[in-house]
Amino acid sequence: MITFRHILIFLAALFYLVSGRAYAQEFQFDPDEIMPLSQVEIGMKGYGKTVFKGTEIERFDIEVVGIIENWTPQQGLIVVRVHHPITDLAQVIHGMSGSPIYINDKIIGALARKFSGFPVDPIAGVTPIEHMLEIKESHERTEQSRLDSGRGRLSGFQDIRKFTDQFWREIRDSEGNPNMDSLLPEPLNSEIFQPFMTPLSITCARPEALGIFTDIFRGFGFLPYFSGSQAVGQISDLKGDVPLEPGSTLGVRLVSGDLSMGGTGTLTYRDDDMILGFGHGMYTEGGVSLPMSVGEVVTVVSDQSYSYKMSNLGEIVGEITQDDFHGILGKIGKKTEMIPTSVNFSMNGDPVRSFNYEVLRDEDLTPFLIYMTTIYSILTTGTLGGERTIEASAVLHLKNYEPIRIEDRFSGQSTEGYTAFLIMEALGLIMGNKFIVPELESVEINLDIVDKEKFAEITHVWYSQSVISPGDDLEVTLFIKPNRGDTFIEKVQISTPNHISEKGMAMVLIGSGNIMDRFEQMTSPARFRPESMEQLIELINKRRTNKNIYVRLMIKDSGAVINGKETPALPPSARRILGSNRVSGSYQQLNAQKLVEMLIPVDYIVAGGQNKIFKITKENTLQ
Repeated sequence: MITFRHILIFLAALFYLVSGRAYAQEFQFDPDEIMPLSQVEIGMKGYGKTVFKGTEIERFDIEVVGIIENWTPQQGLIVVRVHHPITDLAQVIHGMSGSPIYINDKIIGALARKFSGFPVDPIAGVTPIEHMLEIKESHERTEQSRLDSGRGRLSGFQDIRKFTDQFWREIRDSEGNPNMDSLLPEPLNSEIFQPFMTPLSITCARPEALGIFTDIFRGFGFLPYFSGSQAVGQISDLKGDVPLEPGSTLGVRLVSGDLSMGGTGTLTYRDDDMILGFGHGMYTEGGVSLPMSVGEVVTVVSDQSYSYKMSNLGEIVGEITQDDFHGILGKIGKKTEMIPTSVNFSMNGDPVRSFNYEVLRDEDLTPFLIYMTTIYSILTTGTLGGERTIEASAVLHLKNYEPIRIEDRFSGQSTEGYTAFLIMEALGLIMGNKFIVPELESVEINLDIVDKEKFAEITHVWYSQSVISPGDDLEVTLFIKPNRGDTFIEKVQISTPNHISEKGMAMVLIGSGNIMDRFEQMTSPARFRPESMEQLIELINKRRTNKNIYVRLMIKDSGAVINGKETPALPPSARRILGSNRVSGSYQQLNAQKLVEMLIPVDYIVAGGQNKIFKITKENTLQ
């Protein structure tokens, strides 16, 4: 008989499956093919498989020299000495991570760790195979499961604006050279095992254009190097000359097109269309969607500190779906979508060149990778250094939402950094939002480079009145002095609303977009805390820029932002009720009310500003 308890169990199981938290079937393997850690003993000898040249899988000898119990809680590590003519010269090599290790023709694990520094012997750490077989493939995550995972936290629009202003200045020293020390994690103790770094092949016409990113990549587990062109393929049926089997080169593509970028390691284990590799995480993100490719080794580069495999990535053959502490898991034949990205250039308004990329779709990496491709595109045009101004605009197409449009102007030194960060700032907010799982369909970036600096300063402001009344028209005259140019005048007329009180004070604030934003962040920070995806997109689309001078009339206010919507002039009783803990929803008090805000388009980045306090009265007094 079906009872109420049976129904509850059925509904709970159904919810578990629908919510995206269920897991796919585990690896199917023959126990006779596996030697668990409990059976591994010091002194045992065996072999490993990897590729040192081309696509040919070679064997290398190993001997177990130690077993570390509880390397991590309830998990051990096997220590082996590696012997092969290449490793005898170059030590264990970055790119060998994932190389399967066998004793008595049974797999015991994957080569995964090495001593940092300058070891004398080629000693490596092996991740036991049973730990890797515990990696499971998550079903596609629903929006709620992704948000529940803790990713996509919105740190605050105002914090990112502040970071934007300081970022490029902070990563350069007093002479303008890259200084990445503050961005890197603390180095690990040189006496302990560290994961192999993932060799990261970067192809570009000007390697020096991306040199500033080398230390950043190394700090996060990649070993970047610059190489020639790479093959770009589609989903393959694996009927070609590059089979995927234990010991094969396994690639993960991050960017393709006019700039190609991808990491390589070694395939450890295969069960039909499911594969395991690396023996450690790339950047340990959990559920991911990374294009998986075959690869070939060009050569082994021997270095006293960083010996690595120089490789080419070939056809995309599937998708990496899990990036776990003990390795990566992928599925052959599963398609992953990348983000079409274009960077279009013009010089003084005339189109000159376009770059096209396919960029990895990832909540954390996508903004940084598009930042890199933008920097690369700018520097490849040969416009590095000198006096210049960049007029930047971009359109981000997000599925089921209106396009996100951003624009700004940057002039002088380091324009490439500020321009690229403008794009990364918006992408970071979209990809890391706390409301939805974003489906970014494409990114289009347009940059017009003008071969001169465009700076100006507001030197003086004249007002037609010293007091204002409801319904008045206040004329404001701005005197603006360009760098290496003659002073010019801009005028604007502010219409004072009829509904303002005839008693009190008002203020006019004049300045750049940065000045206005910083003032709002101090007086009304709630305006920068969206409560929905629509509000976040609206905030980005209404972002103030360096292309305008802003003139604002405001009064002191007792309003609030309620669930992301501004509600001015609330009576004290309403504020008390909304501020109590018995009312649900978001409530944040406002300190100032914007009556009028006007913008004056100018052809310069304008510094300086002014504010003036006006008494509100019935009578007008001319200056």
